[in-house]
Amino acid sequence: MIAGWQDSLNEAESLLTGNKLVPHSRFKPGVGITLRKVFEEPRDFDLVFWAHGAGAVPYVEAGEVVTQETFSRFERLYRGNFVGFAIWFN
Repeated sequence: MIAGWQDSLNEAESLLTGNKLVPHSRFKPGVGITLRKVFEEPRDFDLVFWAHGAGAVPYVEAGEVVTQETFSRFERLYRGNFVGFAIWFN
């Protein structure tokens, strides 16, 4: 479990540094949202536009996108309580 936690920290770092992208259902494979840009270049936030995809367009780039398998692996590892384990480990 500790090794799995280290993997999740590495994935989080990859997302925050922009090395990996966050997927969105409106964008084609290989294209995702760069969290680094979201934090470095903030804009007005509209939940409806983000859900639609239009709000995320300024932050979209091509690159390696985190897969659903990654999220599923963490959920299995932490038995569906990833947030609880994150609080406990930190």
